Amino acid sequence: MIELLSLGLLLVLASVGFKVCAQIILKQRLNVHGAIPWQPMGLIRYALNALLDQKLLAGVVLLLAGAFCWFAALSRLDLSYAFPISALSYPLILVSSAVFLKEQVTPRMVVGNLSILAGIVIVGVSS
Repeated sequence: MIELLSLGLLLVLASVGFKVCAQIILKQRLNVHGAIPWQPMGLIRYALNALLDQKLLAGVVLLLAGAFCWFAALSRLDLSYAFPISALSYPLILVSSAVFLKEQVTPRMVVGNLSILAGIVIVGVSS
C-alpha cells in the first residue's frame, strides 16, 4: 500500500511538473504568434503557423505527458487525495510566469496562492 501511494504521489507531482512546463512554453509561443483570430481564413493561417512551431508542439506533448501521468496517478490514488496536490500547479505557475514570462505578480495573487499551499498542507497532513 505504501509503495502504491508513493508511486501515485510521484505521478501526481510529475503531472504537475509537465503541466507547469507546458503552460509556460505554450504562453511564450502564443505571445510570439499573437492573439488567435476568429475570422475563418485568419484562423486557418494561424493554425498552420502553429503546427509548424516545434516549441509550441513540444508544449502540447508536455501536456499529453502530464495527462498520462495524471491518469496513472488516479489509477493508484483516491481523487480526493490527488486533486488537492495537483493544485501545486497554481503557485508554481505564478512563480514561473513571473520568472520566465516577466508577468507581474500582485500581493493579492501571492495571498491567494499561499492559501492554496495551506490547503495542500492540510490535505497532506490529514491523509
